[in-house]
Amino acid sequence: MVAYEQGKRKNGTPVLPERSNPSAVLQEEGGFFSLGFGGWITVKFARPIKQGEEIAVITVIDETGGVYPEKKAEVFVSQDGENWYSAGYAKNSDNRKDNRSYTELALPEGLPWAQYVKIVDCSDRAIHANDADGYDVVVIKARNFLECEVVNWNPGSCH
Repeated sequence: MVAYEQGKRKNGTPVLPERSNPSAVLQEEGGFFSLGFGGWITVKFARPIKQGEEIAVITVIDETGGVYPEKKAEVFVSQDGENWYSAGYAKNSDNRKDNRSYTELALPEGLPWAQYVKIVDCSDRAIHANDADGYDVVVIKARNFLECEVVNWNPGSCH
């Protein structure tokens, strides 16, 4: 994880501590992180995600499974962590299975690769209860990575 700023609940209070571990988005079995209304989180992958024969896919999983009013987050990608491009939206009503929603998004057309993913809550506060806390991110995953070439600049001795 590179950075995050957790928003607040609808009533202006902090998100509950058990819903506030940003490291949870790094592994599927680590719970989840609530963005809070207007909150965001940015992760950097070890290798760049690429476009290619297979479409580059960023998967965002939400824990609520659609039992709440719509929760929504915009997903951005970047090559450098500075210039961001929208890949689309993740919603708690997308591809539901059990109590989770699975959103798969591709890199925007014209962007050959990206290494950063930023998720920004854009849920409509008006349709939620006062204790609601925005979009919940279980994990951020990607597939179709660039293969990195290893260059041995100092091969050393062959003894």
